[in-house]
Amino acid sequence: GLSARKSDASAEAGHEAVLEPGRFGTPAPGEAVAAELFGLTAEEVYLVHDELDKPLGKLALKLGGSSRGHNGVRSCIACLNSSAMPRLRVGIGRPSHPDMVQAHVLGCFSAAEQELLPPLLERAADLLLDHIRERSQGPPPGFAITGHEPA
Repeated sequence: GLSARKSDASAEAGHEAVLEPGRFGTPAPGEAVAAELFGLTAEEVYLVHDELDKPLGKLALKLGGSSRGHNGVRSCIACLNSSAMPRLRVGIGRPSHPDMVQAHVLGCFSAAEQELLPPLLERAADLLLDHIRERSQGPPPGFAITGHEPA
């Protein structure tokens, strides 16, 4: 499968973002994620998932909340017993016909879409590292992070 790895060598803590699409392509992705936690809390895990309601390549960071009908996110929330994990939603676009949603979500990327993936993964890793750095430094007093949606 496709993967991206990006390290932030300048950070004292040595932050690293590893994106591995399809790694948890199981019927119960929450169980796979929970098995990989090794003592981390839900707040320390970033869930990266597809988002039908965003155009292909659009990224949006969401801090906790409901699954919004996403079965994989619902499974992760149930297995972690928490909805607090930050999520990077990666737009895949919605097919024109509702009957095509399952095939669209589970299908392969077209050749043209595959060309978009390397820079998309790079942007996603950058966004995650930026957010991890910001969280490790802590927000300034009185500042609330409610989400981030780059253009």
